[in-house]
Amino acid sequence: MRERDGLKTCPKCGRTLPVSQYHKCMGAADGLQVYCKECLLDSLKASRKRNRERNLKRLAGEDV
Repeated sequence: MRERDGLKTCPKCGRTLPVSQYHKCMGAADGLQVYCKECLLDSLKASRKRNRERNLKRLAGEDV
């Protein structure tokens, strides 16, 4: 959750960063993503790598 001094702690990396290091999230209580921008990007990259073959099949129109 956002602290009074404009900082938030990322539960993934444990760093306390300025709220500017978090993407907005309308559904969150504090209006910010849970993970910092860096951790979120790493997570998305890993997900894309894990699901590469499935995504390529989907783009080619094959049943997955």
